[in-house]
Amino acid sequence: MIDRYIGSKHLKTLLWGAAAVACAAWASALVAATISRADQALLEDMSHRSFQCFWEQSDPNTGITRDKARLDGQPSDSSARDVGSTGATGFGVTALCIAAERGWIPRDKAREIGRASCRERV
Repeated sequence: MIDRYIGSKHLKTLLWGAAAVACAAWASALVAATISRADQALLEDMSHRSFQCFWEQSDPNTGITRDKARLDGQPSDSSARDVGSTGATGFGVTALCIAAERGWIPRDKAREIGRASCRERV
């Protein structure tokens, strides 16, 4: 009798969890459907610009991404250290995946740079 009670308790928890996930998925689809075209265009533009920042600040041979960059788009001072970081490179690799998925760069190019960054870090 106790085993049956525990089993039904877990089943109820599982069903409530599944219902919560289904509701969350439905709500997220509803929100995505209600974003205006202007907002979608703004998000697309911001996403592409963010990718461009990582693309411009990453070494094309090693895939390592600079940790700091100037806001005005000018190259870093020659006296400043040119330092890449694991965190910036991780975000850069993520940006490559998103760019390849959205067709901003060829998948082969993203794969090549991603592999190069992994080889540099390992």
